[in-house]
Amino acid sequence: MASSAPVYGHPVVAAESFTAVPDNARWQNHPYRLKPLGDLAFTQGVNHFVFHRYSAQPWVDRKPGMTMGPWGIHMERTNTWWEQSSAWLAYLARCQSVLQSGQFIADVAYLGSENSPNSFPKREEMDPVIPPGYDFDELPPEALLKQASVRDGRLVLESGMSYRILVLPPGRTIRPDLLRKIRDLVAAGATVVGPRPTMSPSLADYPHCDDEVQQLGAELWGECDGVAIMENQFGKGHIVWGIPLAQVLEGLETPPDFACHDTAVGDDIRYIHRWVEGGEIYFVASGVPQARRFLCTFRSKGKLPELWWPDTGRTEPVAVYNEREGRTVIPLSLDPYGSVFVVFRSDASPDMDRVISLRRNGMEISGLALKPAPETQLLYECGAVHACPGGRGGFDIEVAQPGTYELKTAAGHLLKAQIQALANPVEIGGPWELRFPTGGGAPESVILESLISWTDHPNPGVKYFSGTATYRCQFTLPTGIVAQDHRLYLDLGRVSVIAQAKLNGRDLGILWKPPFSTEVTEIVHVGTNDLEISVVNLWPNRLIGDEQLPSDREWTHHEWGEVLARYPQWLLENKPSPARRITFTTWKHWTKDDPLMESGLLGPVRIIVHARVA
Repeated sequence: MASSAPVYGHPVVAAESFTAVPDNARWQNHPYRLKPLGDLAFTQGVNHFVFHRYSAQPWVDRKPGMTMGPWGIHMERTNTWWEQSSAWLAYLARCQSVLQSGQFIADVAYLGSENSPNSFPKREEMDPVIPPGYDFDELPPEALLKQASVRDGRLVLESGMSYRILVLPPGRTIRPDLLRKIRDLVAAGATVVGPRPTMSPSLADYPHCDDEVQQLGAELWGECDGVAIMENQFGKGHIVWGIPLAQVLEGLETPPDFACHDTAVGDDIRYIHRWVEGGEIYFVASGVPQARRFLCTFRSKGKLPELWWPDTGRTEPVAVYNEREGRTVIPLSLDPYGSVFVVFRSDASPDMDRVISLRRNGMEISGLALKPAPETQLLYECGAVHACPGGRGGFDIEVAQPGTYELKTAAGHLLKAQIQALANPVEIGGPWELRFPTGGGAPESVILESLISWTDHPNPGVKYFSGTATYRCQFTLPTGIVAQDHRLYLDLGRVSVIAQAKLNGRDLGILWKPPFSTEVTEIVHVGTNDLEISVVNLWPNRLIGDEQLPSDREWTHHEWGEVLARYPQWLLENKPSPARRITFTTWKHWTKDDPLMESGLLGPVRIIVHARVA
């Protein structure tokens, strides 16, 4: 379907999304856990998510409540993180909005088979194999017959889609009318890759249909046998048989649309490319759970690259990049499972400059070198280099380590910045007051001398708590930390699973994925500061805790587990659980012996200092 939409000119590709089988359901999911799966779907062409699933919840005081048996991610108002999901939903909305615009870019059209039964293979099972860095569509035979033409050597459809090559399906069968269409396209300049067909898959006009296929095949393929002779010129185009697709595309001066140095495209990093009026948009998503720097090459030249961050909505020009062999090379520093839109829309003018080398204490750290710097991840740790706003023609640099920084530009300018020693991070160690809502089985509050998982607390109400609890702490910021050239960040360390912070009464927003960090330069001050952090975990701990108590309902066995046999009388009479259980649900997802899930603010919580100079 992701191919059918662009082929037939439909901008929206909707899909049932985040479907969860029992092992991956049971209220274990949260936005960051789902993010890499959603990003993978985006790069495969899906641009409209239909959540699986939302169950109607008739009660406001019975949670988690109704289920769809053992299935689904429980995307409903009784989930613990429902109120905190807005940041993730905004992320999805931004991605979907951009990915529904413009035109999908693909170089390869794979002709669908006319055989029966027929299903399109996975990318890794295609024959011939599509090389990394190129995208494709499956092209139905009827679309080729009715829509296809050739323009400047490219196969063009009425929807606006165009492809550099047409690949025939495995096997040696094709109907005569389809082969006649292919003959006309090749004569007009198309490049077709595949073996010579020998017969028709249909009995229509048999046996003359097979004779015509063989005649047309001989006309198109000539002496090309895929072994000794692998190409045949026909009209303005040509037939290729037996040459790998990467070599075919290279011969057509079509380099990979996207590439990553020392990284396999498709596993550690993924992409999708769309064209919009006046520009190019690439969505790039990391497939690794660690912060990582990627050296990426984009098939775009002569335009200024920008980064659009869908998690925050922030946009920024790229200062550090280069152009090589007609393509743009950009080092991208991405968070764990991070993602970004790389946008090319403004033409570069002669008076615009860019950074092509960044050194710290004489060592290259720009990320543009094909060999990695010995100081691994140094660019990520030092912060990004940003184009200076205001058209001054200079650059701002923000770093987390002292040293001598040298910026070399494409115009030959050499800029230097000396960063003096920076203050060590200020750790906010506590004590912490941790307050719980009423009705969740936990005490009103506890004091934590240090940060621990709720599951390690001796009080059962804290140990088994599920929901949102709030940490409060005062800390003192020493003099010398706040300065005009300093940028200060609140870093929460590890969080399970979502945090929402306030500093000195100012809302810092929802932090739903690592790094759980946000800038506080204009909010924090020397002296005493008030910090409040609300953290939400998942339902399993409280469900496991309730299983330690006597049962208050009757279950019946099901193929996938245990389902509620009938609504208990106390529920029908709107009374509390006689066993003093906190939760109610229509399916037993957890037992008393299941392991608890790490929960809460785990830290360390710190104020981190960066330096920023022009």
